[in-house]
Amino acid sequence: MTGVDSYRVNQLVQELFADPANLEAFANDREALYDRYGLSREQRAAIDAGGQEALTGAGLHPVLQMHHFMATNPAAPDFVSIKAYRGLVKGHG
Repeated sequence: MTGVDSYRVNQLVQELFADPANLEAFANDREALYDRYGLSREQRAAIDAGGQEALTGAGLHPVLQMHHFMATNPAAPDFVSIKAYRGLVKGHG
Protein backbone atom coordinates (compact mmCIF):
# COMPACT_ATOMS: atom_id res chain seq x y z
CA MET A 1 0.00 0.00 0.00
CA THR A 2 1.38 3.42 -0.90
CA GLY A 3 1.49 6.48 1.31
CA VAL A 4 -1.32 8.00 -0.72
CA ASP A 5 -3.45 4.89 -0.19
CA SER A 6 -2.82 4.84 3.55
CA TYR A 7 -3.22 8.58 4.16
CA ARG A 8 -6.93 8.39 4.95
CA VAL A 9 -6.54 5.43 7.30
CA ASN A 10 -3.87 7.32 9.22
CA GLN A 11 -5.94 10.51 9.19
CA LEU A 12 -9.01 8.73 10.56
CA VAL A 13 -7.16 7.08 13.44
CA GLN A 14 -5.19 10.22 14.22
CA GLU A 15 -8.42 12.21 14.46
CA LEU A 16 -10.29 9.69 16.63
CA PHE A 17 -9.28 11.44 19.84
CA ALA A 18 -9.12 14.95 18.39
CA ASP A 19 -12.90 15.10 18.00
CA PRO A 20 -15.17 13.28 20.47
CA ALA A 21 -17.75 12.84 17.69
CA ASN A 22 -15.25 10.69 15.76
CA LEU A 23 -14.69 8.38 18.72
CA GLU A 24 -18.45 8.16 19.24
CA ALA A 25 -18.96 7.28 15.55
CA PHE A 26 -16.15 4.73 15.74
CA ALA A 27 -17.97 3.02 18.60
CA ASN A 28 -21.50 3.27 17.22
CA ASP A 29 -21.54 3.94 13.46
CA ARG A 30 -18.24 2.95 11.89
CA GLU A 31 -19.62 2.71 8.37
CA ALA A 32 -20.62 6.39 8.41
CA LEU A 33 -17.19 7.31 9.77
CA TYR A 34 -15.47 5.17 7.14
CA ASP A 35 -17.61 6.79 4.44
CA ARG A 36 -16.65 10.24 5.67
CA TYR A 37 -12.95 9.36 5.38
CA GLY A 38 -13.37 7.55 2.06
CA LEU A 39 -11.92 4.22 3.19
CA SER A 40 -11.86 1.26 0.82
CA ARG A 41 -13.46 -2.07 1.66
CA GLU A 42 -10.01 -3.50 2.44
CA GLN A 43 -9.12 -0.61 4.74
CA ARG A 44 -12.41 -0.96 6.60
CA ALA A 45 -11.81 -4.67 7.09
CA ALA A 46 -8.30 -4.01 8.42
CA ILE A 47 -9.50 -1.40 10.91
CA ASP A 48 -12.32 -3.70 12.04
CA ALA A 49 -9.98 -6.68 12.39
CA GLY A 50 -7.34 -4.75 14.30
CA GLY A 51 -4.13 -6.54 15.13
CA GLN A 52 -0.68 -5.57 14.01
CA GLU A 53 -0.67 -7.52 10.74
CA ALA A 54 -3.98 -6.11 9.52
CA LEU A 55 -3.22 -2.54 10.59
CA THR A 56 0.30 -2.62 9.16
CA GLY A 57 -1.12 -4.05 5.93
CA ALA A 58 -3.48 -1.07 5.73
CA GLY A 59 -0.49 1.24 6.13
CA LEU A 60 -1.36 2.45 9.62
CA HIS A 61 1.64 4.03 11.34
CA PRO A 62 2.86 2.06 14.39
CA VAL A 63 2.17 4.96 16.77
CA LEU A 64 -1.37 5.23 15.43
CA GLN A 65 -1.80 1.50 15.97
CA MET A 66 -1.62 2.32 19.68
CA HIS A 67 -4.40 4.87 19.18
CA HIS A 68 -6.47 2.15 17.53
CA PHE A 69 -5.72 -0.15 20.46
CA MET A 70 -6.91 2.48 22.93
CA ALA A 71 -10.06 3.17 20.89
CA THR A 72 -10.99 -0.51 20.75
CA ASN A 73 -10.03 -1.42 24.32
CA PRO A 74 -11.74 0.83 26.87
CA ALA A 75 -9.49 -0.39 29.70
CA ALA A 76 -6.29 0.44 27.78
CA PRO A 77 -5.80 3.89 29.32
CA ASP A 78 -5.61 2.18 32.72
CA PHE A 79 -2.37 0.46 31.75
CA VAL A 80 -1.07 2.54 28.84
CA SER A 81 0.08 5.72 30.49
CA ILE A 82 3.14 7.84 30.91
CA LYS A 83 2.22 8.41 34.56
CA ALA A 84 4.02 5.22 35.61
CA TYR A 85 7.01 6.21 33.49
CA ARG A 86 7.15 9.62 35.15
CA GLY A 87 7.34 7.93 38.54
CA LEU A 88 10.22 5.76 37.38
CA VAL A 89 12.31 8.65 36.09
CA LYS A 90 11.49 11.17 38.81
CA GLY A 91 14.73 12.34 40.33
CA HIS A 92 16.84 10.91 37.50
CA GLY A 93 16.96 13.88 35.20
